[in-house]
Amino acid sequence: DDVVSTQDATAAGDKKPPLVLVVEDEIDLLQVLCLLLETRCHCRVLPAETGAEAVYLARRHRPDLVLLDLILPDINGWEVARLMREDPNLAATPIVAVSEHCWEMELRQRAEAAGCSDCVHKSRIVDTLPQVYAQYVKSG
Repeated sequence: DDVVSTQDATAAGDKKPPLVLVVEDEIDLLQVLCLLLETRCHCRVLPAETGAEAVYLARRHRPDLVLLDLILPDINGWEVARLMREDPNLAATPIVAVSEHCWEMELRQRAEAAGCSDCVHKSRIVDTLPQVYAQYVKSG
């Protein structure tokens, strides 16, 4: 299974915790974000290092939230967001762009035009991750 999680449903009938797809090619940041999501937000995480992997995993697992680096080694984050938005099963999934360039208006506008719900600067994502998660993932 592709999903990485230390959190399991506590009783047989319990709903699974929300699933977050984290798309980041910087391995250290990817690991930190996944760990923080599991420990602070108590969700399941699905890591991806490339845009192609992200699109495949999103279509296969239908995450509740996508954290998407815009600069990836294969296809860029704008294209990843566009491909996800074209899929009816992913059209309403929140996609939060995570980039060092989110303060640049043109790039924010490109992210929004591609279907991103928000754009968070990489330098702030670790500190704001619980708030970003709570804003876009419905609990219960």
